[in-house]
Amino acid sequence: MTLEEKLSLLAETIETDLKNLTLSCSLDSLDEWDSLALISLIGMFSKSFGRNIPVETLKEFKTIQDIVDEMHE
Repeated sequence: MTLEEKLSLLAETIETDLKNLTLSCSLDSLDEWDSLALISLIGMFSKSFGRNIPVETLKEFKTIQDIVDEMHE
């Protein structure tokens, strides 16, 4: 999966515009970054990558780059 595809999937998952996502973007700066986004990410990782990511791990993420780095099978 290319970086563009990963960012597109992430934008769709957390329901934000793709233009809002850069690798250095702080998650705290996104209005969409909330508990629902965390739940959506858990589902996305399971469905798209066959991985179960604990919510505790997701809470450690600070930037879009942190999420993209985990987007692998």
